[in-house]
Amino acid sequence: MTICQMTKCNIISVFPGKGRFSKNNFWVAMRNPLYCGKIFIPPYKEEKGCFVKGQHEPLISEKTFADVQDILDGRKRVVKPKIVAMDNLPLRGFIKCPNPNCNRMLTGSASKGKMGNYYYYYHCSSPAEHGSKQTRLTRLS
Repeated sequence: MTICQMTKCNIISVFPGKGRFSKNNFWVAMRNPLYCGKIFIPPYKEEKGCFVKGQHEPLISEKTFADVQDILDGRKRVVKPKIVAMDNLPLRGFIKCPNPNCNRMLTGSASKGKMGNYYYYYHCSSPAEHGSKQTRLTRLS
């Protein structure tokens, strides 16, 4: 049975609570290899437990399942950083850090001065301190 063929009764039987499920239930479901067509054979006597291909039709491919596991384990980046274009920082996300060991893109920020004026500058987006200086907008122009 594919997910599209599941009725409301099927969903309620799988996820108690009127078809709603908690964050923990979602996490457990994402870790379940049953969705990629695998079933677990538990250990028996001296044999070890193992996963084997089931007779059911998988809902997702093994590659998709492996990709999801990588994301859940933190081995893969989910979202690329969003670059918001600002008129005062047009080169944000296009200039690389001057530190040869870093190679990250520079981001931009603004500071408000005592007189209420804003001063825009570029700086490295790396969380590590590597000694690169902030570069004021006027020096790049």
